[in-house]
Amino acid sequence: MRPKQNTQKSNFNSPFARKNTLQEIHGLIQSGSLQEAMKKVEPLTKRGSKDPDAWRLRAMIAEKMHNPVEVARCAQKALAIVPSVHAYMLHASSHRPEGRTDEAVACCVLRESACS
Repeated sequence: MRPKQNTQKSNFNSPFARKNTLQEIHGLIQSGSLQEAMKKVEPLTKRGSKDPDAWRLRAMIAEKMHNPVEVARCAQKALAIVPSVHAYMLHASSHRPEGRTDEAVACCVLRESACS
């Protein structure tokens, strides 16, 4: 049985273009240029996007912009594609502003079952 192929058209002409764009977005986040970073990541996270790194970067931007609802949404998208420790941590961080520290810890310890 053949693995299911991703039929979504890529936003990049090459893997190098993808890597460079994601690095550029990460640099913008680090420098505090959050609006510019969001403008660059939005096209990569259109409906149906299967790029977990783009979703993770968008969650990072939302976290720095103090938008826990968007952090949770984007982290969940990233986790649905490829679970990663960083995406779990971002998702957990979305609970902190509301004082839901028990849920934040459970999200990281218990993984998907506690992340809602």
